Amino acid sequence: MQSIKVKSLEENTYGTGNLDLTPLISFLQKILLKNGEKLKRLPQSVLELIQETEEAFSSLNQDNLASYKEVFEMIYLFENGLRVEEKGIWALGYPVPQEVFYGTEDFYGLFDYNTQLVPKTKNKNVTPIKQLLYSVILERFYGVPNRNKILTYTVTKDQVTYFYELSIDFTFVDITRVSELPIINLASLRDKEEYSPEDLEPIFEVLDPKKFEFTGFTLLKFQDKTQAYNAERLRTLTTELSDTDPEIFFDKLHKALSDITQNSKITCSLLPLGKLNGYPIASTGCDINSIFFREIQKKLKTGDLDQDITAYLENPFPIISGVETSLDTEHPVFRKIIERKRLASYICIPLRHRKDLVGFLELYSIIPDLLGKKSLLMWHEYLPLLTHLTAEILAVFKTELERVILDNFTALNPAVQWRFNEVAANHLTPAWLRPPRLSGRLSSKRSTPSTVPLT
Repeated sequence: MQSIKVKSLEENTYGTGNLDLTPLISFLQKILLKNGEKLKRLPQSVLELIQETEEAFSSLNQDNLASYKEVFEMIYLFENGLRVEEKGIWALGYPVPQEVFYGTEDFYGLFDYNTQLVPKTKNKNVTPIKQLLYSVILERFYGVPNRNKILTYTVTKDQVTYFYELSIDFTFVDITRVSELPIINLASLRDKEEYSPEDLEPIFEVLDPKKFEFTGFTLLKFQDKTQAYNAERLRTLTTELSDTDPEIFFDKLHKALSDITQNSKITCSLLPLGKLNGYPIASTGCDINSIFFREIQKKLKTGDLDQDITAYLENPFPIISGVETSLDTEHPVFRKIIERKRLASYICIPLRHRKDLVGFLELYSIIPDLLGKKSLLMWHEYLPLLTHLTAEILAVFKTELERVILDNFTALNPAVQWRFNEVAANHLTPAWLRPPRLSGRLSSKRSTPSTVPLT
């Protein structure tokens, strides 16, 4: 369902340009000259409809948008062809695309939420729309390929952040200069296959979009790129792990995991869990939502770590409950947890890196039908990245733990190794999770005994 509705995408700095169908008419006429009879029917129909509408209501302008709704619908069909979908996130915009005037309800619906345009450069004077105009001008008048046709938006729904890319097509926009073109040194760009916004900033200083006239209209399409952006967030977290304040790192990780679930009523936990001297030990900081690790802790404190848990840790397998009957797996330890917590659905996936167990991914909810096959398929795409990230967290944790052991302990009897691991992790917690603020890195100072729990 499409509708006429003017919506601003950004503060109007450069006006909207001159709304006109002439560039489209020229485009369609060229098609009619080149193609055979069968391919002329749709372009001919669009041209005839434009002509009829212009004769009845004058040329397209801001005051007669509603009269051109049939023309806009025809453009929508012409642009999308057989790919037309009821839920397409598509719109027509002014030639300077700071405003749209016609689009699908889903396009406008995105702006009912907290929608923010993401800057491409740290230079606050160069807004994304301004940069977009610069890039189009450089392409049309200086032959510099336009690699900045995409704007990125974050859309926050129910405390979950989604990422959308807005592609803007200037095919039906004519650009004319109203003054002499400035001389620009493009030597810095000639040897680059790709260039960043920062590379263009010196050019922006001498190029003024206000000295050009934009005539026609733009085509705009939103695409949901949340999965790709979340994957990149995980890659970035992995790369920055050793150089990031651990508290900041885990805050970012928990936020990323929450966004990946796409539902604030689904809880997610990433638990790095390795072995030390043959006994389990977990990385603190990630385990705040892990009900499986809480069960292990509870058993350790009561001295009642049964063989079921030990056997599962030796040979873990995916635990699925309440997702779909055909996929359900059984284990006595997890059955008790699920019943005690009154969970409607629960998923626990062991993470293996080079055949070694490095941790677990847990997903659960007390509300029925929130976790399904779709959830499993979505998380499956992230598993390689999560496994690698978990292995890296565990590696850093173990390195720090070895330092704690050397600084604070001597050899222990294997009979008390379980307790030793827990006490060692408690020593590590303040040292690893709360390093001196000035350093921003893992603390190398000796930690002192602390009662901070593992969770």
